[in-house]
Amino acid sequence: MGREGFASARGDLARGYDREMNQPLVTVATFTTAVEGNLAKGCLQAAGIPAFLKDGGMAVHLTHALGAVTLQVVEDDAEDAREILRLAAELER
Repeated sequence: MGREGFASARGDLARGYDREMNQPLVTVATFTTAVEGNLAKGCLQAAGIPAFLKDGGMAVHLTHALGAVTLQVVEDDAEDAREILRLAAELER
């Protein structure tokens, strides 16, 4: 992909996030580590749901102790995101 194609694709992605970001973010899951959170985030993004991790601004040792890594999506995607995460958890068993 040339520079123009990449810039165009980036612009399309940014416009999609801008449109969705007019909605509040809601927490759909909480994790004890950033690794777990990133795996779940990737699962949602693979399904076409933009997802965001929030660490609560804590030190790493507190994040592990308190489970402060949260996975958030826009409100309209919350129900689908929770269902995808539930199905992914079932596959792990």
